[in-house]
Amino acid sequence: NASLLPGLARSPEELVAGNAVASTMEGIGVLVGPAVAGLLLANGGPAIATSLAAGSFAAAAAVISVVHAARFVPPASSGRVHDAFAGVGELRARPMAAVLVGLFSAQTFVRGLLNVLIVTAAVGPLQLGDGGVGYLNAAMGAGGLLGAVGAMSLIGRRTLGLPFSVSLAMWGAPIALIGLLPTPPTALALLALVGIANALLDVSGFSL
Repeated sequence: NASLLPGLARSPEELVAGNAVASTMEGIGVLVGPAVAGLLLANGGPAIATSLAAGSFAAAAAVISVVHAARFVPPASSGRVHDAFAGVGELRARPMAAVLVGLFSAQTFVRGLLNVLIVTAAVGPLQLGDGGVGYLNAAMGAGGLLGAVGAMSLIGRRTLGLPFSVSLAMWGAPIALIGLLPTPPTALALLALVGIANALLDVSGFSL
């Protein structure tokens, strides 16, 4: 999505709008997905839930295969090893892009930790049981849906650096607060805030 949309958009406004729509659909998926998975696991078992997930991926691949972006002509190859690290040279030539990629990398690393922390918190200090994992993820999905709608306000902005910086801070701070205030209502509200910030972060960051 992040690499395909720039080849499809005809203006910066279309790029931001496309990222906002993609973020909206992601929010819907994160909100509805855990609920559907929980129902399938309860009534059909892991095999049915996994099969539906695999079928959904296959359907998505079939749909995206008919999309044609502007043709990209790659530069002449200088060898596989050189090509593998060519992006590093591009980032050295564009320091601001390097900062953006670095921040995104750090956020992605923490996002991976968050997947484990949600499970640990649900069955541990929050005492929500196995079902609590779905509740917490759904809260984040609901926030993501709200954030994606709010991201529509970014369309037409001349700069996106400030929204990116603010949403990055809003994304990380609630995670720390969950550790300080480990109660179910607080965790659900804070994860919803994480979802809002995540949508704004993705739309501003991918567009930049």
